[in-house]
Amino acid sequence: MTDHNPIFSKALLLSILDINYGTVIKAVIFLGLIYLPVGYIHETGHAMACNFGGGMSTIDFSFSQESTICAGPINNHFVYLLSGGLLAAFVLSLPLIFWKVLPNFIKIVLLTFAIGQGINAIVESFFYSSYINANGFWSQGFALVGMAIFLSLVFILGRNRGTEI
Repeated sequence: MTDHNPIFSKALLLSILDINYGTVIKAVIFLGLIYLPVGYIHETGHAMACNFGGGMSTIDFSFSQESTICAGPINNHFVYLLSGGLLAAFVLSLPLIFWKVLPNFIKIVLLTFAIGQGINAIVESFFYSSYINANGFWSQGFALVGMAIFLSLVFILGRNRGTEI
C-alpha cells in the first residue's frame, strides 16, 4: 500500500485553521471598541498640523464620518494631510513596546490599525486628489486592506500553538 500525501491534506488544513477562536473574538471586540478613538486620533493629527501652522481647527466627529476643518492658512498642505495617519500609526504602535506582555488579541488589533493608518497617511498625502474625488473607492480599498491585515495577523498570532512571537 502506497502512502499518499496530497499537497492539501486534511492534516495541513487543520494545522492552518488551528485558530484560537477566543483570541479572534477578543480581537474583534477590541477592534470595535477602539475604532472611533482611532478615528479621533487621526483627526487630531490633522488638527495639530493646522494649529501649528497658524490656523484654527475643528474636528467634526460622528459615527459615520470624521473630518477636520482647518480655518485659516495651511502652511504645508502635504504635512497637514500626512499628519493624521502618522499620528495615529505612532500612537497605536507605542503599546507594542510591551510586546512580550501584551495579549495576542491586542497585538493583532494594534498592528492592524497602525499599518492601516500608515497606508492611509501615504494615500491621503501622495494621492490626495484621487483620495478626495474617488467617491468611496479608497475607503473600500482601506476596508479590504484592513481586513486582509487583520486576517493575516489572526493566522500568525491567533493560533493555538506557537503563537507567542
